[in-house]
This record gives sequence, C-alpha cells and structure tokens, in this order.
Amino acid sequence: MQFVDFHSHMLCGIDDGSSSVEQSLAMIETSAAQGAEHIVLSPHFYAKNDDPVSFINRRNRRFERLCQALPKNAPQLHLGSEVAYFEGMTQVDALKDMRIGSSKCLLVEMPFSEWTGRILSDIYSLNRKKDFQVVLAHFERYLSFVPMRTIDEIISNGVILQSNAECFEKLMSRRRFLKLFRNGYIGVIGSDAHNMSDRAPNVGKALDYISKKCGEEPVRKMYEFSKRLLAEDAV
Repeated sequence: MQFVDFHSHMLCGIDDGSSSVEQSLAMIETSAAQGAEHIVLSPHFYAKNDDPVSFINRRNRRFERLCQALPKNAPQLHLGSEVAYFEGMTQVDALKDMRIGSSKCLLVEMPFSEWTGRILSDIYSLNRKKDFQVVLAHFERYLSFVPMRTIDEIISNGVILQSNAECFEKLMSRRRFLKLFRNGYIGVIGSDAHNMSDRAPNVGKALDYISKKCGEEPVRKMYEFSKRLLAEDAV
C-alpha cells in the first residue's frame, strides 16, 4: 500500500529526531518497506531558540549529506520543517523556505495551551497568503483543550489537519480517530517518527487498520491528495 508520510523527524542531527545518517537510513528503509513512496522531513523550528536563516542553512546541509547516502530505490524525500507557532510569524519571509519541498505546505505545531483569537487569526492570515497552505501537525494532541467547533472553524478556513499514525494503533483512541477519518477531519497522516525504538516509522501499520475498517479506496484517496499537496502547484 503506497502512502505519503507527511511528518517525520528522519533528518539527522538537527533536532530530537534521528541522531545519525545510519539511523536516518534505517528509518527510511523501514518506512519504504511499509509502502512509503514519499517522506516529508520536518525538523522542529522554534523561533525562541533559533534564527530562521541559521536553521535553514543547517537543515539544508544535513539534507544534502543524507541525500548523498541514499540508495537509488529510496522513497522521494521532501524537505520541510515543523514550525512551532510564534507571534509575528506571518511577517517572517524566511517561512517560505521552511515549506515542504517546492509546495506551498507549511507544517505548523500549535501551542499546547488555549488558542486565543490572535493565534487563530494569525493561522488564518497565513493560510490566506497565496504562497502558503497551512497544515496543522498532529492535531489530535490539542483535542483535550480545543473544542470541536474550533476544529470545524479551522477546517472551514482551509487549514489541513495532519494526524499521527499512532492514533490508529492505540486501542484507547483508534475508534475515535477512525470516526474522525471517516468524517473527513484527517487530511494527511504522518509517522512523526524520531528513532527506531519507541518512535519508529509506523504509517503502514495504521493504514492497514484503516483499510480493514474503511476499505482501500479512502486510503488511496488520501495518498493522491497528499501527493497533490506536495506538488508545486498545490492549492
């Protein structure tokens, strides 16, 4: 089953994800064995800790090093970032270079506290820019304090929700997220993989479960949608 891993930390030596080229290659190989055709590399960016240009340059060097070590049959890698929301981000030109590959997609990690009107306004403003498509990272982590009416509002404003594959592995959550998937809340899925032990690539396993419960057609449609988002002319 082919898929796009829309969120991972397989790029080595830049955040709390992969610690070496060897580990990155093992993660990529594992993901490919599950069916990954495309993998988004999305290292963390925290404006409070790092300068955007410095981060981008460091990230790009790490990516070049990884690409040199890739086998010929590796999945296609798309370099992006997981940008933690920060006030004023709509005015930072360097965000364009943190988008995923040549697409308009920017993966944004929202605050783990109450989302104010200002925060939501910034997200909507960024998403309205012609050069951006905001994708909210692992939206399931916010559901304990963000009401569903706000999630509905976010989707109505054109923002796409990304869910982590682990939601469909855990017995306590899989039914709830299967319902959210069926109701169209989950636009794309990612592993959020950080290593080969406790946070290993797992999208293939999640999609096996979804396809058993919903059939293969919805999974195929998500794959095609994810590929369109990664295209340069994504809308």
